[in-house]
Amino acid sequence: MRLRALAIVTLAVVMAACSSDRTPAVPTAPSAPPPSITNYTGTWHGSYVMTQCGGRRHCVLSIGQQNPFVLSLEQIGTRVTGVFQAEAWAVQVVGEVAADGGLTLAGHRNSPGWYLPAVEITKFTVRRSEVTGLQAELAFRVRYPDGTPEGMNSREQSVGGRVDAAERNIPTPLTPFAGRWTGALVIKECSFVGWTFCWPENLGEQWGYELTLAQTGNRVTGELNFRGRTAVTGTVSGDTLTLDPVTREDPQSGGRLFFRVQRWTMTRDRVGQVRGEMAYEREMAWEPSRNMPPYVSRYRGDLLYGILEP
Repeated sequence: MRLRALAIVTLAVVMAACSSDRTPAVPTAPSAPPPSITNYTGTWHGSYVMTQCGGRRHCVLSIGQQNPFVLSLEQIGTRVTGVFQAEAWAVQVVGEVAADGGLTLAGHRNSPGWYLPAVEITKFTVRRSEVTGLQAELAFRVRYPDGTPEGMNSREQSVGGRVDAAERNIPTPLTPFAGRWTGALVIKECSFVGWTFCWPENLGEQWGYELTLAQTGNRVTGELNFRGRTAVTGTVSGDTLTLDPVTREDPQSGGRLFFRVQRWTMTRDRVGQVRGEMAYEREMAWEPSRNMPPYVSRYRGDLLYGILEP
């Protein structure tokens, strides 16, 4: 009798548990869709109104003037990279799109040499506008290198401005390389024969370069200004430029120096910057009276960046 009562109690517990399992689940509210990210991709053309000026002779007259600019941007998620061109220089910029849709950019470039300035973007806040396309506030500093001929302006200058409107064109893949490119490269490898160390460039050093080109079809001609000026030719294939190997001879005390560009390849991205690689060597051929074999330094490096100057 006691076993029968125990069985009845057990059955009742099981039925209660099953009944509780069949209780309908409370529906959950649908999750909100992720917020859309404001897109800045494109090439923006416009002018900024100068609102602040320092270090320039005619600053008082410059306040309120319109100054053209080009801002080329590419965006992946919230990350934005590109090139800002104004006055007679260009600088790489990078930034993030905030949750409210605003974009903050920053940028800096060292002087490539040849009296070209170092540039620092100290402020660049951007916002899309359905009416005017783009609105922004910006400020930058330029500093010309030591040795720059004295002029009417100070060596260090500062400018601030406001963008009220800009027009965007979505970029398409570009192939032309005509114009004046400035940038920087870094020495990644070095070997030498005769010398007891890498000379005159050393491992890890960064150097500026300037490449001025004219293009006809897929061929280019021009001048490479890197550790001296060298006439160059090359071939364009799609977005990539490859210079032909070339040798320059420089007279030196005690012999002749041969500077050989063995490889120079650079590829242009959607916003117009270039990166690539290069290799060159220096051969010092001593005059016969010294009875010495040639001394050679061989280098390989990466083109960190190159920008087409306005």
